[in-house]
Amino acid sequence: MKKNSLIERAKRFIMSPVQNLTWLVYQRKRSPNQNLFLITFNHGGTHWLRMIFSQALIMAHDLDDDITDIKNFSLVPPYHRKQHRFKYNEDTNILRIQQSHAEYSSLHFKGQRVLLLVRDLRDTLVSHYKSQNEKTGAHIGFSEYLRSTKIANNFNDRISFLNSWEGVENDLLSFDIVRFEDMKSAPINTLKPIFEKYFPDIQDIDELIKSCLEASSIENMKKLEETTSYNPDRETYTKVRDGGTRKYLDYFTDEDKGYFLEHVNARLKNTFGYDYTDW
Repeated sequence: MKKNSLIERAKRFIMSPVQNLTWLVYQRKRSPNQNLFLITFNHGGTHWLRMIFSQALIMAHDLDDDITDIKNFSLVPPYHRKQHRFKYNEDTNILRIQQSHAEYSSLHFKGQRVLLLVRDLRDTLVSHYKSQNEKTGAHIGFSEYLRSTKIANNFNDRISFLNSWEGVENDLLSFDIVRFEDMKSAPINTLKPIFEKYFPDIQDIDELIKSCLEASSIENMKKLEETTSYNPDRETYTKVRDGGTRKYLDYFTDEDKGYFLEHVNARLKNTFGYDYTDW
């Protein structure tokens, strides 16, 4: 974690002692067996996975809830945004799921149950590149973007994120990894062991997964995004994209491929099953 990030978090903690105290009490109110952390790669399919699990909670527990936007913060709150809370926190029979893009930290995640969503690093870079251009209107070239260290969630940041989750299994109560591409190509087979683990009382897991996938289709999510309220000063870009794979083939030049591989080979500790020599 960067020094500036730690300083900013310390400032926020000092400035909001009451909010932070209530958040800590809220977090400690449940045992790790009643929690699940969805740790997602930035631009790795976060909203899709959040939507799937939001729908799963509604159906598995017959909740009187409707999904009205793609955020669903009352059902799957973002972990580090302390103003958001799980709507059913008092009912410990209902799994509390929190989502984060955070690097591994023993302070936050040791002894917890974690599901890590990863995606081909090259596709996440392209997706983030397109959203940055849409958000800022800068329209820089991809080669410049790839080499930039000033943009948040840049290439180096992404490698650091992946490296932080390497070898953490022994620190966690449980650790599952799901790949975005596997969810796209074989969603039921990919999600079934996850759903069986976290929704053990459901008789027909296949039907639950099918219903969740239908509710979280690209078409449905695009419709929901039209009704989702964003902060106009921060979030002006489209979050629901086509969810394609190997889109990076249209962006990386030969020089970009060389630069990418040089840094991956030098720094990336775990490819999580991706072959970055395959173009």
